[in-house]
Amino acid sequence: MTSLPIEIPEGFIALVAKGDTVTPGQVLARKEAPQDEMVNILQGLNISRKQAKKALKMNPGDTISPGDVVAVKTNLFGKVQASIISQISGTILRYERDTGNLVVQTDLEPSSLEIISPVAGTITLCNNKEIVIETEGVLVTRSCSWHNRRRNTFCFAGILRQIQFGHR
Repeated sequence: MTSLPIEIPEGFIALVAKGDTVTPGQVLARKEAPQDEMVNILQGLNISRKQAKKALKMNPGDTISPGDVVAVKTNLFGKVQASIISQISGTILRYERDTGNLVVQTDLEPSSLEIISPVAGTITLCNNKEIVIETEGVLVTRSCSWHNRRRNTFCFAGILRQIQFGHR
């Protein structure tokens, strides 16, 4: 039997318990990814904080769609020099005066980050810091498996070596 410890980063919630049997690819823990997008109005338009209030064309609570004008920089004669156009749908949550960030809650389906099991086995320890899987026939040195379903991407960071034991 080999013990495989998997570290659980802060913010993840374990979906398994001690004594559970797991299979390769099974979700062990999940963290909901934030659905807020930020755009920095000051940098985007190259303006000062003082000019930002005049440049903003939307207010907290307003809904936006792709193509909507969010902020505009004009010259002394009122001619548009630069603008920020929305690429997403959502609701404006707030404008942070000290940083220049406009925060938008998107209408996108919530996504999540997941830690998945790289092996079959039994959970022997499950707490807020790590999950330990007891497995047979495989020697695994250090493992952490991530999967982001929204972007359909996988990142297996740390399975350094896997050696099968037993009969062929």
